[in-house]
Formats: sequence, C-alpha cells, structure tokens
Amino acid sequence: MFRTLLTIVLSIFVLTVHAKVIQVLPGHNTLQPAIDQLVNGDTLVLVDGTYTYDTSITIDVSATIRSISPGIRPRVIQSQNNVTFTLSGSATVAVFQGLDFSAANATANDPGCTLSFSALELRLIDNVVKCHVQVTGSGNSVIVGNSLVGNNGQVTVSTNGHHLVAGNLIRTGNNSFHASSGDVIYIIGNRFECNSFSNQSVNAKSCTMLRLSNGPKYVVANRFIHNVNGLLAFDANDTIRAITSSGSGIRNIQNNLFEFNGGDQFFSAAGIVQAINLTGATVNEIANNLVIYKGAMPLPGNGDAAVYAEGVGRATNNMVVDYAGTAMDSNGDILEFVYNLCSGVGNLGLCTPDKNNLSTAPLFAEEMDYTLASGSPALNGGDPGLHLSDLDGSRSDIGLHGGRIGFLQYDQQRNISDKPYIYPLFDEINLSNLNAVEVKAISIARFK
Repeated sequence: MFRTLLTIVLSIFVLTVHAKVIQVLPGHNTLQPAIDQLVNGDTLVLVDGTYTYDTSITIDVSATIRSISPGIRPRVIQSQNNVTFTLSGSATVAVFQGLDFSAANATANDPGCTLSFSALELRLIDNVVKCHVQVTGSGNSVIVGNSLVGNNGQVTVSTNGHHLVAGNLIRTGNNSFHASSGDVIYIIGNRFECNSFSNQSVNAKSCTMLRLSNGPKYVVANRFIHNVNGLLAFDANDTIRAITSSGSGIRNIQNNLFEFNGGDQFFSAAGIVQAINLTGATVNEIANNLVIYKGAMPLPGNGDAAVYAEGVGRATNNMVVDYAGTAMDSNGDILEFVYNLCSGVGNLGLCTPDKNNLSTAPLFAEEMDYTLASGSPALNGGDPGLHLSDLDGSRSDIGLHGGRIGFLQYDQQRNISDKPYIYPLFDEINLSNLNAVEVKAISIARFK
C-alpha cells in the first residue's frame, strides 16, 4: 500500500536569484496590479484587511501568495458575480497560504465565487475557502489544513497527477468533494461534515460527502459526520451518503469513522442514509472502518445497506452499529465480507457468522474516538492474517483503531499547532518479519 511515489511532496520549489517579496495593502482591486508585478519565484504578502475584486483575477507565474503572519487571515472577497480567481498560463508552482476566500453575494445555493487552479504543482494550505474549488489540468496538488466550508460550495479534483488531501475541514453543502482523476489521490485525516438543520439556509437533506471516480484512491483515517437537528421533513427522495463511487479503481478505504447523529429528529421515510456505496468499483480493501448510527435514524425505504460494495477484494475488520437496515451487501461479485462486527442492525446481510463475523455489542470505552473497553469482543477479534496485524504485531482489533494504520495519528493533525503537518504512510507489513514496518513521513509546513 502507498507504494506510488508522491511526486507532489518530493518536488522542490526552486527560487530564482531574482525572487523578491512584494507587500500589498488592502483595498478594492489592489490584488491584480500587485500580481502583475510578480515573476517566477516571487512572494506576494497580504497584510491584515479586506481585499475586494470585481473583475476576474489571473495568475500566470509561479509564486506564493500568503498572509503576512500565522495569526492574521486577510479576507479576499469577490464583490461581483460571475468572476473567478484563476491560476493558469505558465504558472508551474503556486502556494496559497493563510487567506480567507469568499464572496459578498453568496446565497444559500451558490457560494458566488470560484477558485480555479491548473498549475503543475499547487499548494493550498491553511486557508478558509467559501468558494467552489476546481483543480484541473495535468498537475499535482497538496490541499492541507484548510477549512472548506459553507454555501453549497464544492471541491473538485479532476486532473491526472498525485494529490494529497489531508487534515481539512470539508463542510460544503450537498456534494462536498469530488475526486475524479486517472492517477492517485490520498484522502487522509480530513473531517467531512454534512449538517441537516431546520434553521440553516443550506438545504442539505440530500448530501454526498465524498464522491470518487476513475483511478486509485486511498481514503484513510477520515471522520465523516452527519448531524440532524430540528423538524425537517425527510422523504423517500432524500439521500445521505458519506462515500460513493461512479468508476473503477478504489484501492483502500481504511480506518475511517462514519457517524450519523439523529439528534431530536425522527425520520419516517428517508430514502438512504448510507456510509459506503461503491458501485462499479474495483475494490482492494475496506478495512477497520466504524459505521455508527445514533438517535432516531430511519429504516431506509429501499433497503440499501450501510456498507455496499462491488468488485474484487475484501471487507474485513469493520463495524456497523445500530443501523436499522441491512449492515453489509454486494451484487454477488467476488468480494469477501469477513471478520466484521455488526451489532443492533435490522439485517446482517453479508455480515454472517459463517464468515467469522460477529453480531455482539462492541463495548466502547468512550464515544468520541470509540476506543474499545477491556473485554470487548473486538479486541484481537479481527482477521488473523499476519499482514493485517496491529502495529504491535498482535492479531488485529476490529474497528477504528485496529490494523496497520492508526486512526488517531492522522486525526490529530487537524489540531491547531505551530508544528508541521506530518502524515505517515505505511508500506505493507513484511510477512516474513512483522517487526519491520516501513513508514514514509510527509511533512508540510503550517506556515511558509
């Protein structure tokens, strides 16, 4: 696993001897004249304040645009409709860091602004973004530590290349993040949220948090959270999903938390409330995920399973807890469902005892990170295959914290800190020597 070289991390931003730092002051349409002064390797520094623009901004050189310091987040606001902030032309490396992008004319159904990036190497780090984000072209990207929130915005990565999407808060409406690429995308340690509140302006009764298509994807140690509160009228046409796929090549979905919180809302006829739906995908491994439903969650109207997957591979060491419908299902392809735990579900589906699956209560020590209590049947209850062992070499636990990938070490990277983001990527465990676990560490500065 993770053997593909991360060229997005290893590439080096080489500054020319003429590189300079240009400081720009807040105001109306002050950004484009300052950007026009940049040459390859320059840095544009924004001091505290508000920068508005009413014509499309274009950057066509390799440069860094950042806040003047970590404690300041300059506001970049689109003041007119139908204009964009675009990176294109000869720009080969671009860094955006510590900024706040939004639009003055945002509505409940449209964020009112678009950030369009087509550089060969993009770094989007520690920003607040309330716009559509589009990453296109043929390059690589690092999207780390951002808050991508509000107003039905969407993030779309539709480019060949290597992409690291890590440590972000992604709360952007009905279709949050679409990863459509013929190359490799690592989606690690993010917090995806879809909130259905009766007092909010965004209609999120139907929501897809992560949409995958075309090419290998590694979805590791993310939190997928759906909250319901208030008196919303859910019906059979409403669809709530955490992960969906519409193409082949899904590689690994591991150690993710899927938490559906019903709050005070009683559903009577919701169509789908589903964690994983992989249709037409070539799945390698779905392992050590936790799917848990709390509150008055519905019985799905059409019988969709909490975890549904097609293709060839394994679904092992997962938990589905308190789901009113079918726990796990497939279309009959060669996909094994083994050593899972399905508790409090309406129908076991393919989570059957003859495949070493359990149907007993998991016994959590606490319900924030869902660590296991002493005596839990999930402790050392997972697949005995040596390559699936816990990092201490013992038989894998079932659930979020078992296996060869730790949930918390990635999850904690979202905590505010002046230390770098560090994302360890684990190679496959050596079957002949369980003490040899190779780790590749990716480090990204929180402020450049």
